[in-house]
Amino acid sequence: DVPPLPVANAIDAFINETQQGHCELFASAMALMLRSLGVPTRVVSGYAGGEYSESDQAYTVRQSMAHLWLEVLFPGVGWVRFDPSPPSIAEPQGGLQQLAGYLSSLRLRAGMFWYREVVGFNSGLQLERLRNLSMSFIRSFQFNPDPEEVAAGSVPVRRFPLGWALVFAVACALTAAILFRGRRSTQERNRLLSTDQRQAARLYVRVCRKLARAGVEVHQKTAEELLQAIQEVPEVNPEVAGEVLAAYNEIRFGLRPMPPSRWRALNARLRLLLRDAPEVVPATTPR
Repeated sequence: DVPPLPVANAIDAFINETQQGHCELFASAMALMLRSLGVPTRVVSGYAGGEYSESDQAYTVRQSMAHLWLEVLFPGVGWVRFDPSPPSIAEPQGGLQQLAGYLSSLRLRAGMFWYREVVGFNSGLQLERLRNLSMSFIRSFQFNPDPEEVAAGSVPVRRFPLGWALVFAVACALTAAILFRGRRSTQERNRLLSTDQRQAARLYVRVCRKLARAGVEVHQKTAEELLQAIQEVPEVNPEVAGEVLAAYNEIRFGLRPMPPSRWRALNARLRLLLRDAPEVVPATTPR
């Protein structure tokens, strides 16, 4: 419900007329006031607050907690933090809002569990964890009966607990949802790319495969991070890597064209990425 502000002199109108708004307006107004007096002031953007979970021993920081505040330079002291924004006037949540927040928290925790416990950030899919989980599930059906009870015909019936069945069903549903969402987002992202951008992405995949064979860690690394990683790898030709990765950045993010002649030239250069590769004569690479 922030009143509209004019395009010209918006902070003047905020201070003198509307006098209500969000943190960006309050921080900007105080920064301009202090700077008009010659006081060094900077606006800081970040996050304020967090939802602490006792079971996870961690804070959840959401996008809605984004905030702006100030830091003012005091001689001999340094930068001191100030927050001119007044407290938010939040209305009490209704039952549906509380339920939606609880379900959102469960979804977030399930996603974090999947990425932290199953999908490693460096080692890929941790099959050992899946194997242990599967064996635990199978062992819950098994038991070792007493031979005397077997002889007497009084072996008790081992029933699988309903709670574990529900947990397993929910885990399967969450796994399927996360995998389907990841596959769908990849397909949607590919549809948004041009033909030249998709070719550049395929070129980058080939670069990563070759670098991985040389022992370079390529998982979730940008082109710039790969260039840093190969500096101490003697098997990699840094000149070729720099040329191909620069072309990838130009085409994938700079929207440069990828004519067939350049595609052939980049693939020819890519054969020289590893120093033990056979020598070939690269084609010209027009800009």
